[in-house]
Amino acid sequence: MRAFYDVLVNTQSTTDRNAEVRTTALEKPRRLEPESRSEATAFERRWRCPVGPCRRLQIAFPTVTYPIFGGPMIYGDHDLRIPYMSTLKWIHALNLTVDDEWRAWTVDGQVAGYIGVGEKDEVQLFYYFIESESDPQKDPLLLWLTGGPGCSGFSGLAYEIGPLAFDYATFDGSLPSFTINPYSWAKIANIIFIDSPVGTGFSYATTSQGYTSNDTKSAKQNYAFLRKWLLNHPTFLKNRLYVVADSYGGKIAPMVALEIAEGGNEAGLQPRMSLQGYVVGNPLTDEKKDNNERIPYAHRMALISDEYYELAKSSCRGHYVSPDPNNVQCLYALQLIREDHNYATSYVWANDETVQEALHIRKGTKQQWKRCNYSISYEKDVESVFKYHQLLSEKGYQVLAYSGDHDMRIPYMSTLKWIHALNLTLDDEWRPWTVDGQVAGYTERYKNNEAYLTFATVKARASLIDSAFSMNIVI
Repeated sequence: MRAFYDVLVNTQSTTDRNAEVRTTALEKPRRLEPESRSEATAFERRWRCPVGPCRRLQIAFPTVTYPIFGGPMIYGDHDLRIPYMSTLKWIHALNLTVDDEWRAWTVDGQVAGYIGVGEKDEVQLFYYFIESESDPQKDPLLLWLTGGPGCSGFSGLAYEIGPLAFDYATFDGSLPSFTINPYSWAKIANIIFIDSPVGTGFSYATTSQGYTSNDTKSAKQNYAFLRKWLLNHPTFLKNRLYVVADSYGGKIAPMVALEIAEGGNEAGLQPRMSLQGYVVGNPLTDEKKDNNERIPYAHRMALISDEYYELAKSSCRGHYVSPDPNNVQCLYALQLIREDHNYATSYVWANDETVQEALHIRKGTKQQWKRCNYSISYEKDVESVFKYHQLLSEKGYQVLAYSGDHDMRIPYMSTLKWIHALNLTLDDEWRPWTVDGQVAGYTERYKNNEAYLTFATVKARASLIDSAFSMNIVI
């Protein structure tokens, strides 16, 4: 991924007082797994200005065989609007010295791939991996779990915290292009975006039984995935590790974290991981309790009138989820009270044949990619993960929980309730946090020995916080 990502992001020229234009050298491909061996995906040539004040100037011209990541910094060799040949002409006209001859550059298996889990690797979990733009060897490693259950990790990559965002201004229904996300968490962290549970995104099973999953099984498979991934990428074993998730993934994240803490770090299973904690955004913790907070939250946000709220409150007695079917007055009150995003670009992009070829998607494993596949065979077998938060807090792991203050699916009030129920010591009282002098939300912090649990709201945000919320608050 480093090679491809550097070409995509880091070849923007940045001039300093020495008149140097910095470009990042392309890495040689590394062999990872047998199924993800490097293939030539483009060609590149470099020129260097030999004398004078521009002697340190270097021009890198890469082409991309499949123009899947559109943008101004790379050239698809299938681009008819501005052919790469015209760009080569003006580069040749500069009469610079060829510093690196025309050669293939490769995208290795770090971009995306499969990891098999289960007794016979019958479950093939697909992932996307992005290296940190800062210092990949020292920056933390994040395992990102999207909600659903059944929503692809690509949703987190393209719509939330990844380095790329769809360019809606140029989208005309054909293959969409991307723009650089200036607020990406990849600026300070390495991120694995996983399609989990099985059946999500490009993940698949080789047997019909393999498609059956639940909360417990999914958490164990995510842990097994991470173990294998780190064995294949041992250079990241020493990096600080965080499990990160949003929405329904917030229910799975503490379960995965506990698997790592107890299975690996306490039971001695290899490889040993440097787990520091976990991050949950708009997290589902207890579905019934979380959903029950929607009515009080809607009233607080002036979305329902005092009259309707008081009627529901008195007749339902605070129980708004699965009310007594014989309580006619409660049912009537709830009936008086009434709730998405256009994700068309991701469907066009991920179902494009050239994109799937570039990602080495195994033919025949998916009829159609869906951002969220709600038809997966999945049982919600864990009602509440409060005990997981409790255990991880006692073990001394760092936690960041954040919520959009306009999210009615999982209101911040329900998240605050389970945090308060942990009975931790208040270390930093409720206060605003700011970005460029503007209030971006509110935060408070709790302490348990040397471990901290930080809660933050993000102003005027709903379910998808995206990358405007910085990871710096926890790392």
